[in-house]
Amino acid sequence: MSSLSSSKYEKALAHVRSRLPGGCPLCKGQRLTIGAVILPPYVDEDGRVVDLGGRGAAMLQVICSTCFRVELFDCAGLGI
Repeated sequence: MSSLSSSKYEKALAHVRSRLPGGCPLCKGQRLTIGAVILPPYVDEDGRVVDLGGRGAAMLQVICSTCFRVELFDCAGLGI
């Protein structure tokens, strides 16, 4: 897992706000936060990366601070 720099955080936040203008798809809450780390495609219960073969995508978490729903965005698609 890698940390998110402040410039990547701002880029991701701008993208999320443009794609989710109504806020959380579940509760419509407006308090969406970006996870602090980029998640590898597959991890085991101890947080270690697992190679299952094939193509996986690093993911960025977007968390609703109201209902705690988590959306995952493809980092490559975000350009981060």
